[in-house]
Amino acid sequence: MAPGTIETEGFTVYPPHALARFHEANPMKRLGNAWDVAEASVYLASDAANFVTGEV
Repeated sequence: MAPGTIETEGFTVYPPHALARFHEANPMKRLGNAWDVAEASVYLASDAANFVTGEV
């Protein structure tokens, strides 16, 4: 799993001009959130991911 930039409370340490560009680092052009990571984790822990064999 390689989720990209996840928006958390840690974002408060970055200046506004940096925050304005973080979404550009992701091909989907948006920031992820905790729910995105949670859903991916549930999928990977489930039987539905029984053919997932690689990692990044």
